[in-house]
Amino acid sequence: MIALQVARRDLLEMSRDGRLRWAVGVLLLLLAVSVWVGWTRSTQAAALRHAATDVQHEAWLEKGAMHPHMAAHYGMFLFKPVPPLAAVDRGIDDYVGSFVFLEAHKQNLFAGRPAADAPPGARFGELTAATALQILVPLVIVLLTFSTFAGEREQGTLRQALATGVRGWELVLGKTVAVALLLACVLLPAALLGAGLALADASEVREEVGRAAALALVYLAYFTIWGAVGLWVSARAGTSRQALAGLLAFWFATCLLAPRLGADLAGFVHPAPLATAFNADIEEDFARMIPFPQRVEAVTKRLVSEYGVAGPEALPVSPIGFALSEGEAESSHIYRRHLDALFDIYERQEQVGRIVGLLAPALALQHVSNALSGTDLAHHRRFAAAAEAYRLDLVQPLNRAIAVNDEIAQRPGDETFYAGYLRGRDLWAELPRFEYVRPPLAWAASYTWTSTATLLLWLTAATAGLLASVRRLHV
Repeated sequence: MIALQVARRDLLEMSRDGRLRWAVGVLLLLLAVSVWVGWTRSTQAAALRHAATDVQHEAWLEKGAMHPHMAAHYGMFLFKPVPPLAAVDRGIDDYVGSFVFLEAHKQNLFAGRPAADAPPGARFGELTAATALQILVPLVIVLLTFSTFAGEREQGTLRQALATGVRGWELVLGKTVAVALLLACVLLPAALLGAGLALADASEVREEVGRAAALALVYLAYFTIWGAVGLWVSARAGTSRQALAGLLAFWFATCLLAPRLGADLAGFVHPAPLATAFNADIEEDFARMIPFPQRVEAVTKRLVSEYGVAGPEALPVSPIGFALSEGEAESSHIYRRHLDALFDIYERQEQVGRIVGLLAPALALQHVSNALSGTDLAHHRRFAAAAEAYRLDLVQPLNRAIAVNDEIAQRPGDETFYAGYLRGRDLWAELPRFEYVRPPLAWAASYTWTSTATLLLWLTAATAGLLASVRRLHV
């Protein structure tokens, strides 16, 4: 088959090019190192968070005897689990935090942001597997494809090949196979290494295999886009120098410039509030809440009416416990409303990025890659919601324990009850331990369809452009 002969010849020529050998070798080394470093970092972080979770749970059980409301303020730390594919794509995890402190009356923001402690230039100097795949692999594809047609046109071999009866589509197929085989020698070992390491410690192997397979398909589509664009530009350019200049400009604009401009544009169109303004708005809503003494008084009157007793001293329950529970629900609603509004702003910023992704496939790929790896904003928001739900599951049973305690009810108005009613491990152990189940692949795919469609649109357009240029191939 002529296409295979073309592929064999191109592979031989590429293997003789010392510059390409160096580029491919360096890429393979960088991919292997970035995957290994990412896996080491992820496994260490996962082990540390798992151990910290066990320590926190034991500390919660062994904190000794205290009043239930004091126990609610004692609180505990909750650590976000590390998804296996974070070894490949860490997404925004370094910027949104890895743990949160749960306590009564307050929904704290996540802490533990490595990016906040890093020097200003660290973000641009750090190499991850995702960075290598999204930026460096396209650069190598540019180096492999810019002279495929333009170089042969300059040497006169393209005219000779067409004169012998070789058809344009056979040239395209052969050159595509050559580039694909050469890239496979680099990407396949790196993919197998990354998949093996990432899935080695996965608890849900089937789920993670599905995510890894989907991730591989998305990156394959991305590389195919770059291969088609490279061959198309080479087929249309007059010289290999022109092809290289055009492809490098496209690579710089879409892989380096567009993500930065997209982030700046998103922040300009949908600015997020400053931390001081955000906290001030929450405090303003808190100031409108019913003061606790008045809340206790109102709850007492309601309970007296509901139980049909003569007065507060005859109540079989504690109004204070009910007041604490109602106040907790109201404060949680305030926090949830403000944090939902903040997350909505961040999601609108992502929408701007997806629109810019119509012009830069790298942005669309980043969105899908983060989502499939479980390291995007949507996954973090879901975990934050689960953490807040657990905070209420932790605090409200303690408030109910206060509400039904007879000792308190028998001493209405006695402000020393915090010292009089003590509970211990028996109550702490009744509270559920936090268990988080990451959403399935279908959930992640459900909100990335626009970015996936963008990649498919780019793939279709690049392939169509390449085929059209081959029909009008000039020599």
